[in-house]
Amino acid sequence: MDRVRFKLFSDRTFSDCIVNFVGYEFCTPGHSFGPAIRPSYIIHYIISGKGKFYCNNDEYELHENNAFLIEPNVMTFYQADFKEPWEYIWIGFKGNKVDEILKRMGLSYQNPILFAEENNNLQNIVEALLSTDSSGLKEELKRQALLYDFLSFLCKNTIYSKSISQSNEIRNNNYLVQAIEFIQNNFYHKINVADVSSYL
Repeated sequence: MDRVRFKLFSDRTFSDCIVNFVGYEFCTPGHSFGPAIRPSYIIHYIISGKGKFYCNNDEYELHENNAFLIEPNVMTFYQADFKEPWEYIWIGFKGNKVDEILKRMGLSYQNPILFAEENNNLQNIVEALLSTDSSGLKEELKRQALLYDFLSFLCKNTIYSKSISQSNEIRNNNYLVQAIEFIQNNFYHKINVADVSSYL
């Protein structure tokens, strides 16, 4: 298998959330990128190995099944470990609904890390994206579906969905819904009341 594979796209049919590029890399020891500001949203998912990610003056030590978000216009830097360099896949995307989607997933430059156990599914999605071409609408539709599939595997299930569907009071309180989503998606980040308040 090649150490690096990637593909760029220039889809224009959709505007809510579209794929810009996708790739895979088995990094060499100490391989790094940045410090840099990127023009698109990018999610890296770590298949194996480990490394460090720097964002918003915070340092994160990451490993297998972690994913990290890079937002547009935010300075970031990341580096593979020198002894156990990471192998990862990535997907770059943009659109006028991306910010809203990521916030509902609990992701932002302030909370850029998540954990997922969908290793094979996410790799298969990236492989499928790499196999698409620019021949027309059918391929764009396929990429659109695969992008949402990728995000759905990273999105945590919410435990309050039944309560919302059964309670008009909860469903109609946007702040309460957002607070519950934020807590559900970020409890493993050691958040506190101030974090919830700041998010709201």
